[in-house]
Amino acid sequence: MITALVADGARRHRVTFSGVRAGDAIELVAPSLDVEFVGTASLSVGARPGAAVYVFETGCSSLYTADVADPIALEIRSNCLDREGALNVLVSALDENASLLAVTSTRNAEWRRPMSVSMTVWRDVTRLDVEAARAPPGTVGFLTKLAYDTAGVIIEGPSTAVRLAPGQRALLAVVYAPEFADQLVSESSVLFGSSIESIDGSSAILERSSSPPAARSFDLSVDCLPQVFRPATDPIRRRVVWTSAEQVSNADAAIVSFDWTERGSERDSWVVITAATATSAQMPSLPEDLIPWAPGWTARFEPGRVQIIDADWMTSYDQFRNEFRSPLQLDAIPLPDGGRLRVAKGE
Repeated sequence: MITALVADGARRHRVTFSGVRAGDAIELVAPSLDVEFVGTASLSVGARPGAAVYVFETGCSSLYTADVADPIALEIRSNCLDREGALNVLVSALDENASLLAVTSTRNAEWRRPMSVSMTVWRDVTRLDVEAARAPPGTVGFLTKLAYDTAGVIIEGPSTAVRLAPGQRALLAVVYAPEFADQLVSESSVLFGSSIESIDGSSAILERSSSPPAARSFDLSVDCLPQVFRPATDPIRRRVVWTSAEQVSNADAAIVSFDWTERGSERDSWVVITAATATSAQMPSLPEDLIPWAPGWTARFEPGRVQIIDADWMTSYDQFRNEFRSPLQLDAIPLPDGGRLRVAKGE
């Protein structure tokens, strides 16, 4: 076992890997949360017949407006710009029922001050049909959502959800902007809980593709990882215990998050990464000179969170541990083109 403690200004990141052996090389990349204001962009679009609302998205900011007669001013921060320093903007025209009618956009606009972008051509949207069959026990709903990857900046796309009971089948349709992103990321999730209003876990399938299919069909009893039941947290021993509906020996890893708050401080966390076959994880003890990194006696722990991870381009926990270079950014696991990532969450 190895623990890394990373200080980023006033923020502290803690991550522990189990099963580490001599010769393993683990590269950690701390998330960069610092952003700065870089300027204001003036965005002009032509009116779309039938549109009731226009949504402007840049990946770090969004704006809803019913009036586009005058240019729209959006504040741009450094995390709005892609890895090449360019600005990408997607504008969606929604009808009075919030259904997506059409899109207009700009890609790779070189950032400058002042920044002015005109988008006048509206394009039709593309439809993705999703079928979900054989919902497993405990299912209360099914969700599909999309996101656009534009040179490293993720812009959230549309989503749709339905109630779904065990054994049932559902058909969903999601419309999205074609030819806007480098890759489209889709996430289809089975939702578990006592009701659709009380979700305590999910099992998601994430796929990334530069050429998305027109339709997708899932056998939820086979394609998804088994349900991970709500973990039990022992705040005294700083230990989380969990079970799943079935064994997950074919998965790659389990990621366990301990979260707490202390009097007068912000929310803090410790991440433990272990084999997918594990059923418990404990926060490591620290030597006396590192005690300030540990939760204090006033710490109030939140329920533990568990994620079981299975990536189809990885074959073992050893590979996951040695190649997953940024465990401090758990929501940004990189998917190769055509790759599939399965995640079962209990929380």
